[in-house]
Amino acid sequence: MTDPGEVPHGASHREFPKQFQQRFVQLSEGIYPLNVVESIRQASYNPIIVGYDHPANQSDLPAVKKRFESIQLARSGTQVKVAHEIIPPIQLQWIKDFLRVEEEFKKTGSVNGEIPKQNPEQYRQQLLRNHAEHLALWLLDNGFNVIPLEHPDVQEWIRQDSTHFPVEEENFSGATQPIGREFFTAIKRDIHSLEVMDRERPDVVSAGTAHAIKLDLLLGRSGNSSFYFLQNPINWENLLAEWEQAHNLYRRLKFA
Repeated sequence: MTDPGEVPHGASHREFPKQFQQRFVQLSEGIYPLNVVESIRQASYNPIIVGYDHPANQSDLPAVKKRFESIQLARSGTQVKVAHEIIPPIQLQWIKDFLRVEEEFKKTGSVNGEIPKQNPEQYRQQLLRNHAEHLALWLLDNGFNVIPLEHPDVQEWIRQDSTHFPVEEENFSGATQPIGREFFTAIKRDIHSLEVMDRERPDVVSAGTAHAIKLDLLLGRSGNSSFYFLQNPINWENLLAEWEQAHNLYRRLKFA
């Protein structure tokens, strides 16, 4: 993390609080697949991790894009593979399909010989209003190979997990969700992310801050290849409390 603008209120892996790291090691025991973690570590595979807070105003995107441009420039001549957090993950395929339709419309003024009811530019503007979709679209527009980081069933996981957390709160997108549910479902999401990293070997992992931190911790990374774009300082005590609640519940349900 070299550019001051990238981490206005954050910390590198090397600066994670020691007690926070030690407690997470205890929490993670028996939950995350050690065989997958070891496979990644032993393969000398060290992807770049880009973490961000999904701000509703997308104020971080110029700096995030700049970082991706630097990554691409450093790997000139090879297409950069990015495992990107987007829910639902099928949305990534829809964006790819849209780009093919948009290209055809630009060339012929039609799609499959017909004038579409919605101009492709209108749909592009809709995509630009969502942080994950905006970034996915920009990455594809700029020649990155983008694959989904999320499991196809992630929305079903969210629905099922919500039953364990009856009280609701507002999340970053303005929607409501059960308090604590996000961190509980994140365990399954992060297990899947590790499997994607092990199987696909993306050059870059693009994910929310809490997911990025956890991947750094699980893989014992030095932090030299991680970049966080934060809106506010991380409250390590609160994050640890959320993780403790989620991991303890996950362990109880798993081994019940």
